[in-house]
Amino acid sequence: MKYSNLNTFIQSEPSELLLNSLQIDVNQVVSRKKIMLTCFSDGNLKALLQAKDDETFFVGFDFFTLLQKLQRFNLIPPLTAHLKILPEEYPQKIAEFTITVYKNDDSLYGALTVFISEKNTNILYCAGFTQNGAHQKRIKTWKKVARKLQLAALILNSQMRQPNASQQPFSENGIQKHFGKVISQLHPSAKLVLSPWNPERLQHFNEIATSHEKALIWTPNFAHLIHFFYPQEVLLTSKDTHTAAALLLVDPTQDSTPQKIDYLDPTLQAKALTAGKYQWTASGNFNKSLTFLDENALKELKDDLRPARIIFLER
Repeated sequence: MKYSNLNTFIQSEPSELLLNSLQIDVNQVVSRKKIMLTCFSDGNLKALLQAKDDETFFVGFDFFTLLQKLQRFNLIPPLTAHLKILPEEYPQKIAEFTITVYKNDDSLYGALTVFISEKNTNILYCAGFTQNGAHQKRIKTWKKVARKLQLAALILNSQMRQPNASQQPFSENGIQKHFGKVISQLHPSAKLVLSPWNPERLQHFNEIATSHEKALIWTPNFAHLIHFFYPQEVLLTSKDTHTAAALLLVDPTQDSTPQKIDYLDPTLQAKALTAGKYQWTASGNFNKSLTFLDENALKELKDDLRPARIIFLER
């Protein structure tokens, strides 16, 4: 379906945010020559890996930086996509729209929320967010901006909507506490598979292991990735002498996956490990700790931000 402007878009029930000259995030296919990516997902990474010469991808600085380092350390294939960095909190003209991006927290690295304006119409697009993450101030910041605008629509991913949201996924603090509890009981040479999508979490995992007097033996590519973001962090790799209490990080993209994994990062999907040749970019390896919204939570959100409509994009 083709949308000529924001007003046409918000009268529809779309599955993707497709505007006349701009697409924001990707499910199955890229439908515009200008594409904005606001988060890590299998669709977004697939679009970058299959990019055409006439496509331009707009990304935030953190997203861009992590993409560059993931390529440099051979965690994702080389990209030939044409990337442009969007400065945060500064309005930019893209096609016929004015775009302003703010940092977001969806439990992975580099997420953004996007304010899109055309003439007198404003919409807020947020693929998903967590209110129990490491960066709650980011959520408060874009909500504060949203309250000052007369929003025609707040657009969220359908994963945010849950009929019964009484059971929320782990918070970031909960993930780290659980990790500490698990590794404190693991035997020497236990096998761990961790995700590359959040360097902050990896650094915290290393600190937690040290506090439990356990040494994580990182693969060189993961060690390089963490060292870029945290140059002072002390990391052991397979080149170091294994201590008696060492826990071994396994890179299933380089080595055959052991039959038994003692800890799997909650971002990753277990069945992907047994689905043949493993890739970090495989579908299902981008699980997020989003804040589920039931009817009461939706009412609170609408009363807070006062959008004319809340739209959920189906995936």
